[in-house]
Amino acid sequence: MHSFKYHFKLHFFMENKELHTVNIGKNGLTEGTVKEIMFALKIKKTIKVKFLKSFIAGKSHQEKKQLFHELAERTAGKIEKQVGFVLVLKK
Repeated sequence: MHSFKYHFKLHFFMENKELHTVNIGKNGLTEGTVKEIMFALKIKKTIKVKFLKSFIAGKSHQEKKQLFHELAERTAGKIEKQVGFVLVLKK
């Protein structure tokens, strides 16, 4: 049986027609963030992930690329598009 919180999130995602956006901040790719992205992908099929400057600052181009691919791998998503620090992930 699913909780009220689960049903509320499900209803919220179903109502909203725009791409759901998840921000990755200074804490990085935490387990909670990965779970939120997986849930959003399950419901919306396509989402936007923004890496904030507080997280990306000081990382090389290669490290950023590796982070993007790690996120796609951990969430079982495919990178559809990447512009700067923003990814569009698809299930």
